[in-house]
Amino acid sequence: MKIVNLKIFILVFLFVATNLFSGNERFSPRNTGMGRTFAASSRGLDALGLNPANLVLADRNNNITFHFMPIGFDAGSDFLDFTLYRRHFTGTDTGTGSNKRIIPKTLTPEDKKDILTVFPSGISNTQMSIDVAWFGIASQINEWGYGITVTEHINTNFDLTKGYLRLALDGLEEDGSDYDFSGTAVRASWLRMYNTSIAYRIPELFKNQPEIAIGLGVKYVQGFSYFGTQNYDGYIRDVVYKNPTDKTKIDSLKILAKVDFLQYKSAYSDLNQLQNNLTKPLGSGFGFDFGINVKINPKLRLGFSAINIGSINWTKNAQILTGKGELEISDLIRHGSDLRNAFKGETIDTTSFTTKLPSQLHFGVEFDADAFKFMRDKFWGEDLKFAADVHLGFNNEPGNSTFPRISFGLDYRPKYYIPIPIRMGMSFGGREGFAYSFGTGVSMEQWDLDFSTETLVALLSPKATRAVNFTIGYRVRL
Repeated sequence: MKIVNLKIFILVFLFVATNLFSGNERFSPRNTGMGRTFAASSRGLDALGLNPANLVLADRNNNITFHFMPIGFDAGSDFLDFTLYRRHFTGTDTGTGSNKRIIPKTLTPEDKKDILTVFPSGISNTQMSIDVAWFGIASQINEWGYGITVTEHINTNFDLTKGYLRLALDGLEEDGSDYDFSGTAVRASWLRMYNTSIAYRIPELFKNQPEIAIGLGVKYVQGFSYFGTQNYDGYIRDVVYKNPTDKTKIDSLKILAKVDFLQYKSAYSDLNQLQNNLTKPLGSGFGFDFGINVKINPKLRLGFSAINIGSINWTKNAQILTGKGELEISDLIRHGSDLRNAFKGETIDTTSFTTKLPSQLHFGVEFDADAFKFMRDKFWGEDLKFAADVHLGFNNEPGNSTFPRISFGLDYRPKYYIPIPIRMGMSFGGREGFAYSFGTGVSMEQWDLDFSTETLVALLSPKATRAVNFTIGYRVRL
């Protein structure tokens, strides 16, 4: 016999999940279409906020480039894919014709084991981001490159442990159970960045010196919302006491719980208050970008950048959420509120707190196949570039990850003024895991309209997709 009690799951999970609502790399369809490679291969506006040194590289031989509200959206999770959902959570068909109906499916132990495979490492990763560039301009004048942009970043990272799903599927088991929630983390932020960047191509100082460009970016950052988990440890266990003369009967049970967490929050109390204060941030700070681009020869470029080095000081509506304690409950009905309050913790007003920006390191290489005449002839194109990057995050702030990511991409432009570029890429690691990417658009002499997506797998195998994202942008060149 099992004692199934979803009340505990609801009490714990809803508290964590409701806090959900409290990278520049997705602004560029060219970058995202190439698997988010950019350290050595980005140009002009595509380089803003990613590698300022690349601002000195001309964007298709144009001196000034504008873009207007390119937008990037990403939402994905390794928690559940569409195939798994259809297999276990859409019911069972019964009857035929007019008598056909769907009845709820009773999950078998094998079904539950299959569902729990979505937590291969014990923790599932879910993320959502919306990035908008309100305005941007980049230019190249002789040996100098310049760029200015105003961007909006809304990012959420949500890490959920296997313990929550096991609790929902199995409840309190007759032989006792142990559900570990340690490692749960919710991190969400809304940042506005005012970025001014400059790049300089170093003049030749000695014979055969490679072409070297260096860049610096300064960002004034305003924060409109933040929720961050610093640490979260906790568990729920039940101990079952059976009748000594009849092991099929349960005399009593005891629930043991422990929680220890620390979270920071700065946010407006409701949507109306937020709408009335869109120009009044709750926190502010500065960030810095540094970049280098080295042209080894006509075929090969190397790029390096360190971005978002800085912090934000949250001084308004600043709160600390903390909870620490152990509970022993024999009657869940009478003392369920004690369990809820333990996992809810205590909210304490504070004067301020400081958080890091999503700091990152990027290394990349670009190979220009167009430098080989036989490649131009063979591929019937006037521009063919390959790129590869390694991306490393310093922290797990919203929109960032300490999981390394490797990406590969190509950018192909056909000959004879066919204005349809083709971009493809792959990336491995990071929060998103493996992804195919594809991008195209219309590229005219004085303007571009581009689109890209990293969920090409959704087109090839929609039932297996776990993410949805896209980037679209329009730019004008003078």
